[in-house]
Amino acid sequence: MAGHGTQPLRFAGPHLQVPHAPLD
Repeated sequence: MAGHGTQPLRFAGPHLQVPHAPLD
């Protein structure tokens, strides 16, 4: 949600360290 494409591991966690979170 917040930080989409900026800080993905902020809400995605270590299991999704990508430059963008398509499934955030």
